Amino acid sequence: MIRERQIGVVILHGLIAIALMTCMRSSALAQDPGAVGPYAVTLQEYDLGNGTISGPRVGGGTLTGPVELKGSVHAPTNLAGGPFPVVMILHGRHVTCSAGSSIFMQWPCSPGRTPIWSYRGYNYLAQTLASNGYIVISVSANGINAIDNGWVDAGAGERAALLHYHLDRWNEFNTVGGPAPIGSRYIGAVDLTNVGLVGHSRGGEGVVSEYNRNASLGYPYGINAVFGLAPTNFQPQQRDVTGVAFGTLLPYCDGDVYNLQGELYYDVARYRMAGDPGDKSHVLVMGANHNFYNTVWTPPTVGGADDWTAFRDTTASDPYCARNRPSGGRLTAAEQRATGLAYISAFFRFYLGFEDFFTIITGDSSPPPSAGTATIYNAYHPLDDPSARLTVNRFTSPSNLTINTLGGSAGHSGLSVFAICQAGTSPGGCGTTQYDSMLQLRTAWNSTAAQYRTTIPTAYRDVSLYNTLSFRAGVVFNDARNPTGQPRDISVVLVDGNGNVASARTSDYSPTLYFPPGGTLARKVVMNSLRVPLWAYSGVDLTNIQTIRIDYDQNPSGHLFITDLMFTW
Repeated sequence: MIRERQIGVVILHGLIAIALMTCMRSSALAQDPGAVGPYAVTLQEYDLGNGTISGPRVGGGTLTGPVELKGSVHAPTNLAGGPFPVVMILHGRHVTCSAGSSIFMQWPCSPGRTPIWSYRGYNYLAQTLASNGYIVISVSANGINAIDNGWVDAGAGERAALLHYHLDRWNEFNTVGGPAPIGSRYIGAVDLTNVGLVGHSRGGEGVVSEYNRNASLGYPYGINAVFGLAPTNFQPQQRDVTGVAFGTLLPYCDGDVYNLQGELYYDVARYRMAGDPGDKSHVLVMGANHNFYNTVWTPPTVGGADDWTAFRDTTASDPYCARNRPSGGRLTAAEQRATGLAYISAFFRFYLGFEDFFTIITGDSSPPPSAGTATIYNAYHPLDDPSARLTVNRFTSPSNLTINTLGGSAGHSGLSVFAICQAGTSPGGCGTTQYDSMLQLRTAWNSTAAQYRTTIPTAYRDVSLYNTLSFRAGVVFNDARNPTGQPRDISVVLVDGNGNVASARTSDYSPTLYFPPGGTLARKVVMNSLRVPLWAYSGVDLTNIQTIRIDYDQNPSGHLFITDLMFTW
């Protein structure tokens, strides 16, 4: 709960808007989502004073502390073309005060100490989105950061309350105006039926919590898209994002949230809600760390640090993720921010602005120029609608070894390992570093004659509605069947009801089967999408596909995880 010391709150009641995107999913890329747009931009800082925030304390009772009611807004200078969609940004946990080179975690700052304003670290993103017709609000949360470990959910609920407070106030600014410098400038210009939330680190968990809080209140604001930037996820089974588009960016060299917890939001939500109208997606950025997406957290600022060596690899020994290694893959801070700018902008401009950046989200197009030359991998899980996907085999149950999700038969020949396993290294798990808990198919082979095959029941054999055959896959790095540093390759085969056969080699369409780079601290399996266009299957009848087959014919040996086999757009 937030108690304000100045002005009251007005709540806008409404229904969430669910975007219908079918007509926009093409293979052509119209423009660069990270490019500066046509609008001149005005930046304003606003300060509504101070309040208090409270929540359940670790060990019982209530923990209450002070919180600043402060933020910034980037918006088109000329608001006559509004109302404009809203993107609200929430930073994560970082030191709050400094004195010289010393840093502190307290709020408010003691006399002689200077606040560290983390919310200003995303100005590069806010400026570009605003230039393309968005009102971008970045919220300060230093008061929460100072005591969040004392709350039972590490401050996720309190961050949600703070975001909701700011939404309430912006509803007020949109209807009757506000104090200086807001004044009457934003009256009628703010579209609170079309809101996106993006949170970094613990702010990512905060925006997920706010989406669910808003839903529990009857959707007073139309939160239509939620994005986690290297987010935490301390309660993955209790906190999910269903009913709305969700995306996350995973930095491969994250030294703070090194277990890439943001992927759990994607995985938990995939099949949780029947009829879920929201896509789920992730962007894996190779060579990126946790902090450099925020300019305030980036050296040489006071409190800035390379989290990879500050927390994860203190001897800077990893051959891939340690900076300045000849064999390394690390991005500079500017290169890293370029990836965030491009992909976060694409996400919101697609789901809020209905601009055609679908192929960037799926990974079907190359990274846009604004993303630079970074290596990017994607995963995409479409909304639950028959026009969007036909899930052939989820691989989420041991029964899926012999019966697929549609009820057709499944099996293999020649595989040395064929099992459903739980991700991770726990007893009975899949046996490699994979920070997840989902069930998936585990396949290994020592012969190019090995195959997986599954039959599609008659009622589902017309797949001509779809554009793509998709599944997620990852290469197991701690098995000698996958030589170090070498990618794997397979063939995906379609057989129609007349016995016609067409085969596509996956490496011709996707680099997903890469060998995870780095040493023991960096290597991890991330399940990215492997998407093969159906136009690759000439000579078969797409209205009568009887069998999908995976031929392990491109390498003499290998070991892969596979999940989410489907036809989709």
